[in-house]
Amino acid sequence: MALKLSDVGPQMASCDVENNCDVNGDCVFEKGPKDESFYRCRCRPGFTGDGLRCIQTSIDGIPFTTCMRLLLLG
Repeated sequence: MALKLSDVGPQMASCDVENNCDVNGDCVFEKGPKDESFYRCRCRPGFTGDGLRCIQTSIDGIPFTTCMRLLLLG
């Protein structure tokens, strides 16, 4: 979900306050193809999703499924 700069108002001018990003996501400032500016949530490295919901995909760069197999198989 992208928030247009005109929609967020001055309280979110720095993208730090009251965003709905996942705890494993960051709010980032971007420019669109028509030079419009907006903020959006983006998952951090090792996580995947839309930024509002991020699911872990790796641990220290190792794919999460590999880590789970190692834990289960010992």
